[in-house]
Amino acid sequence: MKIAVIGAGAVGSLVGGLLSAAGEEVTLVGRGEHVRRINESGLRLSGVGKERILHPKAATFLEERPDLLLMATKTQDLAEACREVAPLVSEETPVITMQNGVRCDEIAREFFRPQQIIGCVVFFSASYLEPGEVRWQVRGHLIIGDPFVPDPERLRRVREVLKKALPVRISRDIRASRWTKLIFNLNNALPAITGLPMQHIYFSPDTAAIPLRMMREGMEVAHRAGFGLDFSLPALAMRTMVRLPEAVPRRILGVLGRTPVGREPIFGSTWQSIRRGARTEVDYLNGEVVRLGRKMGLDTPYNERVVELVHEVERKGEFLSPEMLWPPQER
Repeated sequence: MKIAVIGAGAVGSLVGGLLSAAGEEVTLVGRGEHVRRINESGLRLSGVGKERILHPKAATFLEERPDLLLMATKTQDLAEACREVAPLVSEETPVITMQNGVRCDEIAREFFRPQQIIGCVVFFSASYLEPGEVRWQVRGHLIIGDPFVPDPERLRRVREVLKKALPVRISRDIRASRWTKLIFNLNNALPAITGLPMQHIYFSPDTAAIPLRMMREGMEVAHRAGFGLDFSLPALAMRTMVRLPEAVPRRILGVLGRTPVGREPIFGSTWQSIRRGARTEVDYLNGEVVRLGRKMGLDTPYNERVVELVHEVERKGEFLSPEMLWPPQER
């Protein structure tokens, strides 16, 4: 099967590289230096398992019609990427949307038929900072589902392909799965602001309350807007954490900080964009909570604060101290 991956960053390179290693004919479409390194020396994958070199084909633009299209750009780049590749894609080709946030399926529908689109929620952690290299931090899995036109047989066919790279679950409600991931992704802003790994914020008594309050705001907004979370174990854990008295999850986080969970620094995709000098997707993550909150008259001071600070770091190119994460009225 000819598989094109549009947006060969951390997610696209990892999934495409693993599919290539499993025998699929993969083309990674990405930036020039990354493409050059992959074609000359292969894609270096480190982290989970042993370090290895994978050999997908790489290109700076889509050269031929694929049988399966994986859209792995950031959300803010998705519309332009779809506009560029749509003329080369058959109306029967499945289009997999792999963005964070909750808007990507609607964006893709502007360029492809609704029955082509399959939503994919990425539940693994990887980073791409150097051309030709990806670090895989958390093994994870993929969740796929139909956002518009139910087609169980098509989902099963796509699952058979994608599971050659990672475990794949089929969701009955991909929007709920996207909202579940969005709530987790609210914390991506924290390393992007401070330059510190996620664990530093989570396990420090000075800042541990901030991610909890951000998630609580996000869940309240989702509930009021009529968007439920899914029934996965992560969603159950998240619901429990935000409903408990704040001191309890903070103690739990303190214990986790002394286990292997706290040893592998996790920075998240928003921090990676900051490091590369690229636009971040914060407006589609925390900004989504702020936007919906305002629409319904709900205050979201913690998410509003981090949106403001991420944009400040984007402008100035300098990280800020963790104390700045608190809304002014809380400091």
